[in-house]
Amino acid sequence: MGAWLLLQGCGVVTGSGNEVSGERTKFTTEFTVGDSISIKGLEPALITEIVSDEKLIVKTPHEHPITEKVPYKIFKKVDQSNVYQHVWAALGRGDWYAARLRCWRECVLCRVEALFLISTRTRTRTR
Repeated sequence: MGAWLLLQGCGVVTGSGNEVSGERTKFTTEFTVGDSISIKGLEPALITEIVSDEKLIVKTPHEHPITEKVPYKIFKKVDQSNVYQHVWAALGRGDWYAARLRCWRECVLCRVEALFLISTRTRTRTR
């Protein structure tokens, strides 16, 4: 299970084919392979290789070259499977408070979904 965390990138980018070139960018610290980059006006592209702070490779080539320097957004993949395991284990013990607390401490994007699971499971058990 996973979710995406959307962040604003540092600097500006251009691109051609599978290559994205940056200016004043920090690709090596902003991205990991498996994250995605969203360049203004285009669909997010999966990152397959980070060459340097100013160059990375994406899985799907751009249809048209991006010649104008534009800002970009970072889609960080967040693995929340550990959080879900702890939530379900706590719910299995009937400890909805621990499940809720675990979500608040560790869950980045699943708070609403986890609370829905907690309320659904609690209502089911009380019937």
